Amino acid sequence: MQASGRDRQEEFKDALRLLTEVLNNPIGSRDFVAWFQIGWLKWKDKQDLPGAAEAFYQAARLSGTEGKPHYVSSLRHLAYIQYLQDSTKCIRDNRKSGAGCVRRPRSPLRCSRYAAKTLRNQYALKLLEKCIDLRPQTIVTMFSEADFLS
Repeated sequence: MQASGRDRQEEFKDALRLLTEVLNNPIGSRDFVAWFQIGWLKWKDKQDLPGAAEAFYQAARLSGTEGKPHYVSSLRHLAYIQYLQDSTKCIRDNRKSGAGCVRRPRSPLRCSRYAAKTLRNQYALKLLEKCIDLRPQTIVTMFSEADFLS
């Protein structure tokens, strides 16, 4: 993470190769941390959104409980990846993704975007009210967001 340029690209390529090798093992294929890291690398380094979505889904599925940090982070990242893909059907079908994004202080605004995009307007309004309560200055951001204008 501290490297830059070609060194960083090579480190990411090595990490993705090694993590993929872990998943090739029957025991390693159930390692939710490996799935999470692969999701992150595919998202940030490879710009492979479908691959990242699948990896975050597997990480959430395998971590299994709300008490584990990777569960919530996986769901939050999955919801964002689906949003980036303009995948309203996926966001609507996977309500857990929306639930995972509310647990962090900056997340109600993100989650309200997902709700608005899937036409759950009452839920989006409820989350926007929470945003204003937490940080009143976010009202400026809310009025400039295309997701809330339609």
